[in-house]
Amino acid sequence: MLGRLAIERYLGRALAKLPYGAGSSLLHVVGGDMGGGCEWQAAPNYRASVRRGTSAVTLDQDGKIARLTTVWDGAMIPDADIKALILQSLD
Repeated sequence: MLGRLAIERYLGRALAKLPYGAGSSLLHVVGGDMGGGCEWQAAPNYRASVRRGTSAVTLDQDGKIARLTTVWDGAMIPDADIKALILQSLD
């Protein structure tokens, strides 16, 4: 996702359905002047499959969020669930 508004809209639609959304927990945090990241444990309904992932935030020259990148093993959940999550990304 690129840009604060696009990220905000996406998370508003999808956060309740994502492994790193409601019920997930923070494990580790790293960061610096240009952004940072975290490792998270998946929300309870994903813990048996996805378990953990990482998210990173890149800041622009004004210190505002410019990019959100999240990585987790999507191969661990059913294709239908992945397709439903992909639809959440359409803006």
